[in-house]
Amino acid sequence: MANMRKPLTPRTKHSHQGGYKVGGSSLNGLIETNMDGKHPLLDLIEKGEQKWTKMISRWKFVKENGVILVDERDIEPYFALSPRTFQSRVQDLAANLPFSFSLVVTNGSLSLVGERANSIRAKDIADLVEPFAQWLPDLQMHASDHDRGNIVLGQDQLDKALELVTQGEC
Repeated sequence: MANMRKPLTPRTKHSHQGGYKVGGSSLNGLIETNMDGKHPLLDLIEKGEQKWTKMISRWKFVKENGVILVDERDIEPYFALSPRTFQSRVQDLAANLPFSFSLVVTNGSLSLVGERANSIRAKDIADLVEPFAQWLPDLQMHASDHDRGNIVLGQDQLDKALELVTQGEC
């Protein structure tokens, strides 16, 4: 009788989202649900509406302020990096990357520096920032003169970062 096993008992640890349980299962392997709770589809609809509202408010800002190009997919992956890692990589690129420039705001005054400070891209960005530079804190923004700044992340890191951000894990 010493080798007799205890009967299995249902798991009791669950994470709750809305009114339904995620991750728990009963002895028969089915997911436990709270039939009186909120349906998971309602959570998905709510999240979609929040995302849509946020996107529309950004679009309105873009239109009202004459922003020429907005592509969140260009910056979205970088939200997966810690601020320290991101700053370290940007500083390294700013010091070592040819075809780059820096937009510098000091005491509300804007200037462009670096190898490509006289490029059309640098001047266009400065023209966008100049109208509100007086309200910005002192800052340095480093940029490449190339179309896409994906050098901070390798392609595998870019793909994983987009996945994490899209899933809301960052």
